[in-house]
Parts: sequence; structure tokens; C-alpha cells
Amino acid sequence: FRYPNAIIILLRLWRPVHIVWYQDNAPVGNLKDWADSKNLEFGSAQFHNNLRDADVRWQTYNEKDKVFNQIQKDLDAEVFSMPQSSDPKIALWRYKQLFNKDFNHLSKAGHDFIHAGIDSILESKFRDFHLNTVVGTWGDGDECHS
Repeated sequence: FRYPNAIIILLRLWRPVHIVWYQDNAPVGNLKDWADSKNLEFGSAQFHNNLRDADVRWQTYNEKDKVFNQIQKDLDAEVFSMPQSSDPKIALWRYKQLFNKDFNHLSKAGHDFIHAGIDSILESKFRDFHLNTVVGTWGDGDECHS
């Protein structure tokens, strides 16, 4: 690697659209589809009251998880993960302020949360970081053509 001492941080995030809505034990859409069918605004008191009776589950990513874990291992990367309860209803209640009402994007509070998590990783890594920059090759050699 060109910069062998680089700090690589992978983000492990979830979004409300990653929550699957089920009826009769069969998936019928995502959380936004459920809310739209009930004419509910994400994060509202009505939304959370109605959510208690909904059958919602986390979407699974088995293949994606394998790839993510291999990348983490190959790059010796740090990971910042958004907290995630096993019950998506609990996660939504605890972390609703981190998302915009579109069920997809982070709010300002969400961006601040991710920023603080990355800062925490960097602060811990910089305690052992050496100021002498180590520069490796590009892999197939290192040439300058200026």
C-alpha cells in the first residue's frame, strides 16, 4: 500500500428504509411503505404508536456482511457502527433524531453523531501515531513522471 500507516475507517450504518414490513409473515415492503399506507409522518408520536402493532424486521445482508468483514480484515480497518438493537422498533425509537423524514438520509444530528464516532476512533489511533510518514510503493513500483 502507498500509505501503510493510513487509518482506514469503514462505516457500518443502517437506515429506516432497511427495515422490512411484513404481513402474514411475508414481506410486503419497507418501513416507508408501511408509514405511507397509514399516512404517518416518520418520527411522529402517531408513527411510533402505530408501529407497536406492525410486524417489522431488519433486512438481512449475509453476502454484503461477508464482503464487509473481508474488506475490514484485508485493510486492517477500523469500523464505526451505528448502534442497532435486535428489535428495529427499539432502534427507531432510540435513534429517530438521527434521520430525516425521508426514511433514508441522516439528519444534522445524524451527521454529528457519525462525525463524533469517527473523531473518537481518530483520537484513539493518534495516541499511537508516529509523525514520521511511511510511504510505500503503489504496488507495481513507484515512478515519478514530472
